Amino acid sequence: MVVAVQVSDLRDVVRGPAAMDRARALFTGRLENIDDVAAFVHGEFFRINDLWMRHRCCGAQGAAATRNRGIYLAAVGTAQRAVRAIGDDPDLAHFLREGATFVDWPAVHRGCTQISAAVNININIDAGAMRTAP
Repeated sequence: MVVAVQVSDLRDVVRGPAAMDRARALFTGRLENIDDVAAFVHGEFFRINDLWMRHRCCGAQGAAATRNRGIYLAAVGTAQRAVRAIGDDPDLAHFLREGATFVDWPAVHRGCTQISAAVNININIDAGAMRTAP
């Protein structure tokens, strides 16, 4: 959600006519403008959410619950690695790195640093702490 909100806010800021020339340095490769960035990020998160959402616990009991929990935890780990890979994409990494240098353009600076932080967050799931629904 953090990434989606920040990308939406960045679209509003960077699309303005006065901002177009200034924002040009943010884009490289296949991400030629803010709409390309938004489409890439949204598409990747849609794909990543599918990796783990289909394995959410469904109230199974006993051995099935343990097996499902293991599959779910593995899927969450795969999704987390995929989120980190988004930040490693060279074109998006350029966008985020350049945007973070725009300290005199607070909305761009804040949006890019928050997206960077979000894609680099480490989700630590303790398998023992997960419970199945009764």
